[in-house]
Amino acid sequence: MKSPEDRRRRAHNYLVPRHGLTRREALEQLPARDIRHALANDSLISLGHGLLGPQTNNASPSALHTLQALTAIGGRTVGHETAAALWGLIPVPLGPPYHLIHARGRARTRRSGLVVSHTADVPERFCATYQSIPLTDPAWTWTDLALKLPMLQALILADIAVRPGRTEFGETTGSLTRVSDLRDAAKARGPANGAKTVRTASLLARPGADSPQETTLRYYMYEANLPEPQVNVWLLDEHGRRIVQPDLSVEKYRLAIQYEGQSVHSDPEQVLRDVRRQERTEALGWVEVRITKEHMRHSGAGAVAKITRALRKQGWRS
Repeated sequence: MKSPEDRRRRAHNYLVPRHGLTRREALEQLPARDIRHALANDSLISLGHGLLGPQTNNASPSALHTLQALTAIGGRTVGHETAAALWGLIPVPLGPPYHLIHARGRARTRRSGLVVSHTADVPERFCATYQSIPLTDPAWTWTDLALKLPMLQALILADIAVRPGRTEFGETTGSLTRVSDLRDAAKARGPANGAKTVRTASLLARPGADSPQETTLRYYMYEANLPEPQVNVWLLDEHGRRIVQPDLSVEKYRLAIQYEGQSVHSDPEQVLRDVRRQERTEALGWVEVRITKEHMRHSGAGAVAKITRALRKQGWRS
């Protein structure tokens, strides 16, 4: 004999929305009784006051569904740290508080702890869509973050944004954006606070840097008015074969610069590889300079001094 609770059950004979939405939108698609039924049976879940989304396999409600619901009303665009997390520009998990940009003249979302509201008019060319979520494109997202950062950190983030994947590292994706797009976005920000830093960082950005340390070293060279190095460019032999790929190189003075990792001296095999690399570099008529973490202290004073000495030996004059 069925219990009274069992007699009240009914078939799941309606389609549950597959994305996040507001309760008002849900009522346009389903009768209120179906919404209540879906919530009671966990095929729909509450993502916040007035926000609904489909159940997922995750233990916590889907952040993507929450963003879909939050942006269901026009005039809201995901930006800043939230857009950066979606693009993979910064290594942080996607979660609250979510950053929403509201067009000027539109009401701001007020959900303490869930949403951080910003007001701005984002040019259409810098807008994108990801899984039905309107968000700023990587170039504009970079400017949102860079406006709040010191120069070096803005530049490191810019180099990350324009770095193409390297097949030798098992990476198959291209860069998030191009240097020209960063410069266009920086120009479009106008006279905002921090705009000068953003414009300068966009001019200094170069594709190819594999680590923040490489970008930092290149920036220290820029600050010291040393010749600008190329980033991860192969050195070729007389037959055009790739021989060595230094982190940074100054072709005019045949100087190859390698940034050594912290554990390099503790790994005998790595030491041997470094010796062989230096021999190949010198066989091509180049000079190799190794920079370590110790050289990078005090704003790279040791690194700059070592590179300067090597450049002068190669014929450079400041």
